[in-house]
Amino acid sequence: MAFKEKISGRAPENRGNSLKFVRENVQEEKMHLTFFSGKACAELNEKMKVRETNEHIQGCLAIFTF
Repeated sequence: MAFKEKISGRAPENRGNSLKFVRENVQEEKMHLTFFSGKACAELNEKMKVRETNEHIQGCLAIFTF
């Protein structure tokens, strides 16, 4: 959901809303992003696909391919 809407920030801080813009740039520039967090994996290219994984990632891991 954080890749689709500006929801990842928290008041009163003015930061954390960039994932929506990352998704837009990945699509525009024909890149590929694989993003892992917890037991989820989001793959972004022309479309976005989210799936559950067997591994549990503490924190997050982003892999860009271009």
